[in-house]
Amino acid sequence: MTATIKLTDANFMVFAAKNYSLVCVDDIDFTEDLSRIRILSKLFSRHKKTGEINERLVINHIVVLYNVFNASACNRMLAFKLRNHLPQLFAFLKYMQRLPPKIDDIGDSEIITKTVIIDSDLYAKLQKL
Repeated sequence: MTATIKLTDANFMVFAAKNYSLVCVDDIDFTEDLSRIRILSKLFSRHKKTGEINERLVINHIVVLYNVFNASACNRMLAFKLRNHLPQLFAFLKYMQRLPPKIDDIGDSEIITKTVIIDSDLYAKLQKL
């Protein structure tokens, strides 16, 4: 069994680049794809403040991320960068059937996903799509 690298702010970009599945693209495409995580953070922050969220926009950003990054790595990157928004993130991942049982090596720990309380109101909205 191979050892996995613990994600940190210092090694995040290298980890993302190693798990980027597109070839023959420039730095602009890579940066644009990574910026989707920051956009998700803003959307989730706005949801916490106002209760409003564009569900389809969030789904679109998540789908693109899963299309350009290895799925396991994408889970780790999303959980690491969106750790303040796990209930919202996990509601979307559960709806999209992308929520793994656990996510390893997020900073100093792993996340057992069933221990995170999913945003049930948001998940109910998603089920109505």
